[in-house]
Amino acid sequence: MQLSRLQRFSRMPWLPSNQGSSVLHYSRRSAGIFLKLTENAGLDAASWPHVCISQDAAEPLREAGCETVHIAEKPNEQSMVALVMTLSHVEEGSP
Repeated sequence: MQLSRLQRFSRMPWLPSNQGSSVLHYSRRSAGIFLKLTENAGLDAASWPHVCISQDAAEPLREAGCETVHIAEKPNEQSMVALVMTLSHVEEGSP
């Protein structure tokens, strides 16, 4: 994603700005690129919740000081989505 596109998207609702939102990361490389782009756009990704497909994908986020990094139970998208749904229910106060 080019920086100009990220800057334009920084005003879009897909960026975590409310409860139940998370950024999904599928690889170490894409997580690193995401961090660099958000930093260049002047956005603070460290305070956003992140859901990663694996420990390896989470490493750049942890190194960058991200506060909330969750790892899917299994390294697949279905597990990631299930985790996002669980986190969403927890944040809303649902049992």
